[in-house]
Amino acid sequence: MAKKYKKKKPYYESERKWNHKNYWENNYKPSHKALLMIRRMKSLSKRRGFEWSDDWWFVDQITEIIENGYCVMSGIKFTAGFVGQKNGIRDPFKATPDRIDNLKGYEPSNVRWVVYIYNIMKNNFKDEDVQTFVNALKNFA
Repeated sequence: MAKKYKKKKPYYESERKWNHKNYWENNYKPSHKALLMIRRMKSLSKRRGFEWSDDWWFVDQITEIIENGYCVMSGIKFTAGFVGQKNGIRDPFKATPDRIDNLKGYEPSNVRWVVYIYNIMKNNFKDEDVQTFVNALKNFA
């Protein structure tokens, strides 16, 4: 007599006992986010050939900015949300370092903290260009 086998249930992401997305969303401490930001600034500086010093930025300093800071350009309070993508969508109001002069590195005198969406809009443009665009959006709506 042939042995009967049970059919395996289909594998779904939601059935996983350990879901990495949920883990990072719920357990990412602001100090971890700050450490990731410092590592990113350091690697970008080295890749672009800019000067870097480990004495410039400290985890406690950036953690304070993430938790209690406001965007220098818009006045929007930073969200302490997930770093990177959350369910495929990036958090537009997370804190990001913006280099004032893109020809210089991430030294403290050249960095201001802005919301992610502003930093993306600025990219390689000047502040005046972004402000002109935002004013045009306000007048259009």
